[in-house]
Amino acid sequence: ELVGLISFSELLQHIEENFHYHASKSIKEKEQRILEAETLYRDLLTMSSDGILIHQNHKIAFANQEMMRMLGYDEKTLLSLTLEAIIPNKNRQEILACMDDNDHHHPSTSMHELLCQDGRLCQVQMTHKPIPYHAEPAHLIVVSDLTFLAENERFQMLTRSVFDNAGEGIVVTDVENRFVLVNKKFEEITGYVFSEVVGKNPALLSSGQHNRAFYETMWQTLKQDGVWQGEIWNRKKDGTVYPEWLTINEVRDKAGRLIHYVGLMNDL
Repeated sequence: ELVGLISFSELLQHIEENFHYHASKSIKEKEQRILEAETLYRDLLTMSSDGILIHQNHKIAFANQEMMRMLGYDEKTLLSLTLEAIIPNKNRQEILACMDDNDHHHPSTSMHELLCQDGRLCQVQMTHKPIPYHAEPAHLIVVSDLTFLAENERFQMLTRSVFDNAGEGIVVTDVENRFVLVNKKFEEITGYVFSEVVGKNPALLSSGQHNRAFYETMWQTLKQDGVWQGEIWNRKKDGTVYPEWLTINEVRDKAGRLIHYVGLMNDL
């Protein structure tokens, strides 16, 4: 019986030691997984193409590289600021109120301006949501820079203004040589408005004064050199035949694929 008792005690000790070993291993695994998750989480925030802020206890607790680039601050300076320091006075109460009203299940998105280090105002879209950060309440704020979009929109407006007010007719066709865009000068020269030509082939302007060989040579040169220019006789909507100096250019994308043809027309 004594031998059996000793054996049983040893068995219990072995089970207990084994339990503590596996429990310790499990805890270490959990800690390792938590560390890996935190590292991945931080890497994702750091590498994000959007600006990321974590606002906690009235201070900026975290900012990624894009956020620093957007506002022009170095990390040390930005992390020493309060959120209010980068919000213009006119937007301050509105932004803080939005954050106070935000719930944990539905992120809130709004358009605002942020104050950059050099005094510029940066147009942004802010999406924020309450989160725990180091086991304490915080706000995760995702900031998308809209300045580029605004500048791009202004550039497009400028381009459209130049296009519409150019002193020469401008024609854009697709790879099948169908009208996709014309400017006002084209309408003035030809008598056709855009709605009458869109989707159609520029052959509708043909005067009949050039033979097939002329057009074959034109297309051969265009495909070989990417550009053709010369005098051509076309016909207006009212039937008038007129000479023009025409320049046609290929337009290709970054991969070298042909996407459009652009024609510039000067009425001679």
